[in-house]
Amino acid sequence: MKRPFVLLAAVLCLSAVGVCGQRAKNSSRVLRLCELVDNWKDYNRREVRVRAIYRVGAEQTWLYDPVCRKGEGLTDVVFRQHTKGATKKLDRLVAKDKRAWVVLVGVFFGPELYQNVDPKLPAAIQERLEKSPKRYGHMDSFESMINVTRVVEASEVAADVPASAQPALFPAKNPRFVALTALFAIGATLAQDRFGSEHGGKFRGFTKSPGEHIMNEFDGLPEVRSVRGRIVDTAGVGLSAAIFEIRTENPDGKVRGSPTKPDGRFQLRSVSEGVYMFKVTRHGFQSVFGKLRVNKQAPSGNVLRLELQPGV
Repeated sequence: MKRPFVLLAAVLCLSAVGVCGQRAKNSSRVLRLCELVDNWKDYNRREVRVRAIYRVGAEQTWLYDPVCRKGEGLTDVVFRQHTKGATKKLDRLVAKDKRAWVVLVGVFFGPELYQNVDPKLPAAIQERLEKSPKRYGHMDSFESMINVTRVVEASEVAADVPASAQPALFPAKNPRFVALTALFAIGATLAQDRFGSEHGGKFRGFTKSPGEHIMNEFDGLPEVRSVRGRIVDTAGVGLSAAIFEIRTENPDGKVRGSPTKPDGRFQLRSVSEGVYMFKVTRHGFQSVFGKLRVNKQAPSGNVLRLELQPGV
């Protein structure tokens, strides 16, 4: 039964007035950064090729172009797991200079309005989010994002090329910042109930969700340069107000945590190298726990992506 479906798909593609061929042509053309972000509706959620300078900051990575908007950082960069191409060369360049000229292939996301806002959030926060455009990166610093699948080219940036400063944090007067502040407060309230001596003290200090009794162990020891990532449900939709926490393997160690943003993303700043235990908690979902290693030499594209199952 599969062969007729494949043939039908091919016929539809060929008969669509050259549409399939046009898409392939567009995705292979290299765009300048300004062309991409200024026409984001034409490229939103589509695979693109873009040339810009890739910059590594303290908390995030982004694209900028010295001739575009005065060199402002415009696009958050997220590397998919197993990104192909010149990744090792890129890592060598940024280890030396914190930036490199690149041509990247990936799926582009612009400042579209939020969809599928969590219905469990307070009505006022839902309303604010539904009327606000998405932003990306640490503290929503950027108006766009590229999810990179391939590094086509990477080359050194000349010393006389202007640098791009660390982007400003999300402006406090923006209505979505108010919503995020309230959301973080909601997440903080979940942290009031914590594990003690249960389970032999293994989870001591970690958040305990009301009624929690199912905890799934994450298999493996992911290695990351910084502690950041995304929490999603079984459909791949980001989960807001989940709590991501880490602690040294010592049960008496200090627990650090952060609630996720509306798109499920989280980040912990200035985490020293070493092995940590982590736990993800959200009311109505089964918790996930495991271990991770922070290594400043790990590939910059290594980020955590954890899926929560419904139920407690």
